Amino acid sequence: MNPYSRFRLVTNFLAAALVAGGLCALWPAASGMLAAAAGGVTAAYWAGVGIAALLTVTGSLLLTEALLPALFQWSVLRKLVLGRDYVEGTWLQAERGPSGTERLTVMHLRAAGAGYELSAYSLNQDNEIESNRIIAWSKLDGPVLSCAYRTLMPDGAGNQAQFTSELMFEQRRGAPRSVAGFGVAAGSTRRFQIEGVKLTRWSERRRLRKLEQRGEVVAHYWN
Repeated sequence: MNPYSRFRLVTNFLAAALVAGGLCALWPAASGMLAAAAGGVTAAYWAGVGIAALLTVTGSLLLTEALLPALFQWSVLRKLVLGRDYVEGTWLQAERGPSGTERLTVMHLRAAGAGYELSAYSLNQDNEIESNRIIAWSKLDGPVLSCAYRTLMPDGAGNQAQFTSELMFEQRRGAPRSVAGFGVAAGSTRRFQIEGVKLTRWSERRRLRKLEQRGEVVAHYWN
């Protein structure tokens, strides 16, 4: 099951609870005021009821489609909803090919509404960006993240190799902090192994964005 489906369930439940609670609390008094203003249960009274119902539906849609989704962009609330399936953040991955080749990849999983946005890039031995990854599609099914992508050189030169990969986040009581899996190039049957860890410190994520400080983080985790 896609853990992100919980956002829709929680949003619908909260919106229904807020609307129902508001109606129970306000409608008796509002109905009396409306009847008094309309001179009893008249056509004007029912017209007012219709307007109130329309406003209630509009408010419910505003809650489910705008206000609550905006609140769920906060990382604290996302962690609360996703629980042990919270995998958003920055991941550092070591990728080892069957012929002994090694590569380090930085993967970002960012919040995007009731879902996530995936991006990644690979580093060379000088800690410079070797290639960017253009994600064609990705799917998170429980602890397993599957995706297809193609690599693109920073200057746009070279061939765009295509790959698929499958990663499994560790199963633990809390949110995962390590990941393992494999990838394979299109048209090949030879897999390369992937192991990764989550960067949980803000200072490490900040240094990773700076070329002159990136080597310290990369060397620590690569070793």
